[in-house]
Amino acid sequence: MSAERESAPRPGSDRDIVSIEILDRSLAAAGRQLGQVWALLGQREWLPSLLMLFNGLLVFFAYRLWRSTAGLIGVAGEQSRDLKEMIAAAREAADAAKRSADAAALQARAMVGAELPRFELGHVHLAYSDQSVRQALRAPSIDVRFTNYGRTTALVLEKCVDVRLGHALPPDPAYDFVEALAVVEAVESGNSVGIEAHRRLGELSESQVHGLLSGLNKIWVYGFVRFRDFLGMEHKLGFCLRWMPPKADASTGGSFIQEEPGAYIYQTDDWPLGQNQEVPSPRARPHSELRLVAAAE
Repeated sequence: MSAERESAPRPGSDRDIVSIEILDRSLAAAGRQLGQVWALLGQREWLPSLLMLFNGLLVFFAYRLWRSTAGLIGVAGEQSRDLKEMIAAAREAADAAKRSADAAALQARAMVGAELPRFELGHVHLAYSDQSVRQALRAPSIDVRFTNYGRTTALVLEKCVDVRLGHALPPDPAYDFVEALAVVEAVESGNSVGIEAHRRLGELSESQVHGLLSGLNKIWVYGFVRFRDFLGMEHKLGFCLRWMPPKADASTGGSFIQEEPGAYIYQTDDWPLGQNQEVPSPRARPHSELRLVAAAE
C-alpha cells in the first residue's frame, strides 16, 4: 500500500511544470505578434480606406437601386403601352359605334324623308300675257303655285310672294307681303297651293314697259312657303324668279326663269321640341335643288 502511494503522480510534478512553461511561451509569442499587428495598424491611415469602402458600398447600393428602378420603369412602360392599346381599342369601338349610329340615323331619315311632303315650284304666270304682253306689263299681276310631290299632306302656315322692278336684287331678301294663315291650308300629295301678287308694282309707264321688253330692266318675283309635315317639323322653301321677255317680234308670251342671287333660294328644317337647336340660316344653307316644273306662260 505504501509503495503504490509513493509511485502515484503528485500535483506540481515536472510534467505539469513543462506544460505551463510551454503555454506561457505561446501566450508571450501571441502577445508579441498581436503587438506587432497593432503597431502596424497604428502606423497606417485608415480614413482613405474607410472612404473607399464607403464609396464602394454606395456604388453597390446605387447599382441595386438602379436595377430596381429600371425594373419599375419597364413595368410602367408596359402598363403605359397596354393603356394606350386599350385607349386605341376603345376609340376604334367608339368610332365604329358612331359610324353605325350615323348610318342608322341616315337610313331613318331617308325612310322618313320618303314620306315627307315636298313642295316644288310648279307654275308661274303673268296675267294676260297670253293675250298681249305689253298690256300685261302695264300693271303686272303674277300667280305662283307650289305642288306637293311628297307622299303625305303638307300643312301650309305662311306664304309670300314679292315683286320688284330693277336690274338686281338686294343681297338679303325683304319680305313685305307675308300671308300668315290663321287656319292651316292642307295640301295633299299631288295638289297645289297658290300665291298671288296682283298689281304690286302699280301702273308702269310706257318707257318702263319698253325697258322690260327690251331687256334693259327686269321684273323679279321672289318669296317663300312655310309648312309643317305630319311629324310636326316645319319647313321653309324660298324661291326667286326673273321674267324673260318674248322675242322682239312676239306680242304675247314671255317666261320666268329661276335665278339664284344667294340668300333668296333656300330650304330650312326646324325640328320640334328642340331636337335641332342650330337651324341653318337661308344664306348658310342654299337650296339649289329647287326645280321649276312649268314656268312657261
